[in-house]
Amino acid sequence: MRSLTILRHGNASYEDPKINDWDRPLSNYGEIEAQKIAQYIEKTLPKPNKIISSNANRTISTAKILLNDNNWDQQILEEKEEMYLASLDTLLAVISEQSDSLEHIVIIGHNPGLSDLCNHLVNQSRYLPTCGCFSIKFNSDNWDLQSKINILDLAYKYPSK
Repeated sequence: MRSLTILRHGNASYEDPKINDWDRPLSNYGEIEAQKIAQYIEKTLPKPNKIISSNANRTISTAKILLNDNNWDQQILEEKEEMYLASLDTLLAVISEQSDSLEHIVIIGHNPGLSDLCNHLVNQSRYLPTCGCFSIKFNSDNWDLQSKINILDLAYKYPSK
């Protein structure tokens, strides 16, 4: 059994219009969202073997809150440049290249790619708001999500305002 958790970054700050999109930090609310979703993941999902994150400021900040709040080993975090504003095809490629020894992967990134990935996996319309979390358990020998998978369980959660 494999578990994939898809997590959108926390709410970003727009206070300084001079900061480019990649460098935008989390807003105060985004930090609170990330803390809430970190608690949810710790309580309800298996501990991940790996976290793969876009290398944008707001996604790395979200990942670090997840790691720090749950006292997880920082070494499980992998920053990937290609995850920044990644398309569905890029996300599927990143996931498919993961080791078959991994049982639970968390990916942290951006819309619309993450929502497209959720829609692809369950063949229904899903939208991930900031710090929206979509987790799926499925039977497979590998991380190839291009073909139809046998879904065992899925959960959709986002922090309440």
